[in-house]
Amino acid sequence: MIAPHHPAPLRIGPVVVDPPILQAPMAGYTNFAYRQVVREFGGAGLLATEMIAARSAMWLESQRGENPDRLWGVRDEPRPLAVQMWDNDPDNLAQVGRRLAKDFQVSVVDLNFGCPVRQVTEKAHSGSWLLRDPDRVGMIVRRVVEACDGVPVTAKIRLGCSDACRTAVEVAQRIEEAGASCLTVHGRVAAEGFKGEADWGASAAVKRG
Repeated sequence: MIAPHHPAPLRIGPVVVDPPILQAPMAGYTNFAYRQVVREFGGAGLLATEMIAARSAMWLESQRGENPDRLWGVRDEPRPLAVQMWDNDPDNLAQVGRRLAKDFQVSVVDLNFGCPVRQVTEKAHSGSWLLRDPDRVGMIVRRVVEACDGVPVTAKIRLGCSDACRTAVEVAQRIEEAGASCLTVHGRVAAEGFKGEADWGASAAVKRG
């Protein structure tokens, strides 16, 4: 009989992810109810909320409104738990990151630089649109790392905006230099969306740096 394999835990800063499997943050899917089901079945060492828009969270706070529905249940959930957010303004992201770290006491603050959805890229110049500017990505990560004051900051990227603009290696270097604790690479360019096969070789090249 083959003995079960137990892979070593993953460490993201001080956070121990055991088993080393991360539940991806997916808009429209990974809400509180979904996370409860995943937690009940087990198998994921780190759960994540749906992606939130930093600007919307700030607006709600300025109007003294409730928190975004995508943060519903976060305060009372078991840890570890990550929250992913997007924007293109370092100040917005730093402010919301600080609140997630201090008020919500989340385990990980994740930054999305990989979303290919037009509403995020073309209209808001965020998500994967930012991959064309590695220096700005690095600046954003640095500001959020400083704001989160010890709570691990991670990032999600793609290989680039298009095949003609593959910037993942340079972007990853900027993210590492800025102090991020972990990086997730989607092995497609933004123009591909979710079609075709992921380019594992290109993802490995990002790891090698």
